[in-house]
Amino acid sequence: MRKPHNINKRQNALSASLIKGLAITWVASDKTGDVALSEAWHVKTGKRVQVTPTLYTALTTCRTHWQICCVVFCRDQFGQQYAQTTWIDTKQPYKHSDLADLLNDAHLELWDQANANHRMNMGWCAYPNGKAYIDDDAIGLLEKRGCWDVLAPFEQAV
Repeated sequence: MRKPHNINKRQNALSASLIKGLAITWVASDKTGDVALSEAWHVKTGKRVQVTPTLYTALTTCRTHWQICCVVFCRDQFGQQYAQTTWIDTKQPYKHSDLADLLNDAHLELWDQANANHRMNMGWCAYPNGKAYIDDDAIGLLEKRGCWDVLAPFEQAV
């Protein structure tokens, strides 16, 4: 007996294959100075991926499990840069467009835990697959967005 055609299942499978191998990043204040937008990056090459209408549709319609690294970027009075991170693994599948709502509370809690004189920027990196990533993977992609190119509060006072 043949299985009936399910267009939703097929669309979800196609979308999942399109976003596999990508990472989605967001930085509150990036080097462009424009409104902070999410960007797609190829995980293996570390190169930015142009979001085509097909990829945009895949990101906004496909629900998938995400592994997300929330980061607060800090710099101390000696010029030493460091990052505080927390990882979130989604228990249920989410669309990319729903990630901001999911991450707000966790990110603000991490921001509040960081030293108020050192914290300068924040961002996140979301991976749409189950592979285990480490802080350096996520921070490396966020560095390409200019996450360190912001002044800490003590630097602004001078």
